[in-house]
Amino acid sequence: YTASVRGGATVEQAIASAMSETGRPIVITSIVLAGGFLIMLVGKFAPSSNFGLVSAVVIFAALVADLVLLPAALLLAGPRLSARAKLK
Repeated sequence: YTASVRGGATVEQAIASAMSETGRPIVITSIVLAGGFLIMLVGKFAPSSNFGLVSAVVIFAALVADLVLLPAALLLAGPRLSARAKLK
């Protein structure tokens, strides 16, 4: 995002560029991590099973935040962040 803004891109273009470069790896990593924690559900020790479930839910929530909330926050705060990025 910052590199795109420094290169002269608008906030919208910088968000689109950042999402196109990092979106797929974020999704794949989150799915793999959540899947790894969901494996813990097959265990018979309840605390471990619960930990696996809660961890997977949190990872999916973080994925949604990364893909939805972060771009929205960048769009709202974009002009201020862009001005700072261009100064550095």
